[in-house]
Amino acid sequence: MKQAGTMTKTVVTESPESPHRIQFVFHHPVVQPLKEPEPLADTVRSTANDQIKSVINELEKRYVGDPT
Repeated sequence: MKQAGTMTKTVVTESPESPHRIQFVFHHPVVQPLKEPEPLADTVRSTANDQIKSVINELEKRYVGDPT
């Protein structure tokens, strides 16, 4: 995902040959990448999931009986 903003730039043109003054307003999108999730969070999540599965298996063996 990206985070977007807008940068505005105004350019005024004046020419000695012409009495007219022209003003241009440009709206540029400013796009900045959001910070990527840290790999540590994925490691912690994976380890926690493994530990939870291990505890569930142990409880099933103890209270339900070993399925093997």
